[in-house]
Amino acid sequence: CVHRLGDLAVGELAVWVGVSSPHRAEAFEACRYIIDEVKHRLPIWKKEHYAGGDSGWVNCERCAAPATHETQPPAAHDEAVPASQAHGHAHRHGR
Repeated sequence: CVHRLGDLAVGELAVWVGVSSPHRAEAFEACRYIIDEVKHRLPIWKKEHYAGGDSGWVNCERCAAPATHETQPPAAHDEAVPASQAHGHAHRHGR
């Protein structure tokens, strides 16, 4: 996960998250979890500059609230499950 710092132009990427998974649903779920955790754990704030010349600070109101996820958090490294078991079915690979 990479989070940009400093001035960003409209349309520039602020956050980049990369994951790998045998199935895209798990990859999207993992990315969603990571973004939720980043927003919860870090004091993310930004200053928006408006076309009329005004500007305003936007704070992360959720930083003080508990993180909420639609899914269970991924297993910790010491509790990792082989990928073939993590999504409910086995893969057969030819050798």
